[in-house]
Amino acid sequence: MARKAKGKQEKLQFKDSLESPYSYKWPSLPLDDSEKILESLLAKFSSLSKDQKQSNLILGINRVTRYLHSGIQAKKTPESPLQIILVCKGDLQVPHLYEHIPIMTQLYGKLLTSNSAPLLFGFNKGVEKRISDSLGMNRVSVVGIKAGTEFSEIYEYFRSRVPPPSMEFLSYKPMRLNND
Repeated sequence: MARKAKGKQEKLQFKDSLESPYSYKWPSLPLDDSEKILESLLAKFSSLSKDQKQSNLILGINRVTRYLHSGIQAKKTPESPLQIILVCKGDLQVPHLYEHIPIMTQLYGKLLTSNSAPLLFGFNKGVEKRISDSLGMNRVSVVGIKAGTEFSEIYEYFRSRVPPPSMEFLSYKPMRLNND
């Protein structure tokens, strides 16, 4: 199929894509809320000592994934559960790097009470550099914040605006049949 554009023949390209029922729709916030949360987080990150960063935060895609995985595998509430998981998805060029995190977050959240389920939020492009700078690191794309830390006020503000991740296919319960 061709069409004329300014006297030239241009071939239309069609790209096949299927929408997956297993995809996750990331929550979005109004820009002012998102910026307020980000500024609060950056201020907290900057004020933490090195020891506080190591004990309160899980930094990096791999470390957050391993932390979630170990909690899911143990099938019990971890001693220091994650409260907030931040993903700088706008700065990651390959979505496959972080697409597993919402699923793992929901599975991990099933171990906790509904009031303490971890919240997941993806930031737009440009936030990774700001978070990395506030933590004094070269690059941090994913940050896990543990419960019971000085981030509880931010968590409550976040919780009033962002629902915990929920994917219908993970909530499915098979029907039991009676063999009477």
